[in-house]
Amino acid sequence: MQNYYTFYKATNKQNGKVYIGITSKTLQERVQDYREEMKKSNKRSFVRALEQFGISGFTWGEIQTAKKYYNEYEAKGYEMQIISDLVKAKGRDNVYNDITSWPEYYAKNPEKKRQWRKYGEPKIIEKQTIIEKPIVITKEVIKEVPKPVIVEKPVEKHIIVEKPVVQNAIEAPQPVPALPAPNNRLLSPLQTATIVIIGVICASLIFVFVINNSSTDITDTINTPDVKAVQFSTCEEANQAGHANLTFQEARDLGLDINKSDGDGDGKHCEPQPRGSANNADVLFSNCTEAKSAGYQRFNKETAERILTNPASADRDKDGLYCE
Repeated sequence: MQNYYTFYKATNKQNGKVYIGITSKTLQERVQDYREEMKKSNKRSFVRALEQFGISGFTWGEIQTAKKYYNEYEAKGYEMQIISDLVKAKGRDNVYNDITSWPEYYAKNPEKKRQWRKYGEPKIIEKQTIIEKPIVITKEVIKEVPKPVIVEKPVEKHIIVEKPVVQNAIEAPQPVPALPAPNNRLLSPLQTATIVIIGVICASLIFVFVINNSSTDITDTINTPDVKAVQFSTCEEANQAGHANLTFQEARDLGLDINKSDGDGDGKHCEPQPRGSANNADVLFSNCTEAKSAGYQRFNKETAERILTNPASADRDKDGLYCE
């Protein structure tokens, strides 16, 4: 799919250092985006330079190429060529771009290498089609990020009032509050009988509750046998009982020999024994179709040599990833 792309160049007015960029927006809109990037903590080299010198500290120019509509791969190829030519002409230290070549780009973006390999080698622009067109950035865009204003909080003044101390002064004793008069009224016989009955009922309920709980605990203690975890001496026994792909702790709890239950060292103990495997080793597959059906895909060379009978045929693009 082809889109409209704009190539642009920003040159530092003080030291002449250059940055090459590409955008599907207008240059005015892209410069506005840089203002938002300057507010973030993790900044690229060029954004740190914009923060130091200001957006108005650069001259901005649009690079005119032979056409305006490209697919993403073509646009990136044109950008890489322009950057590479600048590095050759001005030196690496005079270019802000963090990535200046295809190997560097693919190292940080391996998924693009796999996606674009169908296009073949990067295409090259004809040199005479590159024409730089200066662009004037509007005042709204040039507006720098305001620096935070630190407002000093005034120190509050405390007024200290000295209270004179009268020495040798004898404080007058405080009056003692009078105690309430005792209530000498006796309970009636009916009230006394009611209180006694309620107390007896509560005591009976508490006694029955304690007896029931005690008898239950004693019964449980007598009738409950010692429960021990099921122990297995080999992974075959564990597999037959339905235990497979165990963690280290699970294997140890089942009494298995930890040094033997993980034959391939992948952290999974007592893996099911498929065809062609022995001593709990990894599965041997004859091709990637069998490996993928068992859940193996996009693994490294070490794993390929361990589980494939013919690992060389599983990495056709030679990128170090097998059975993609």
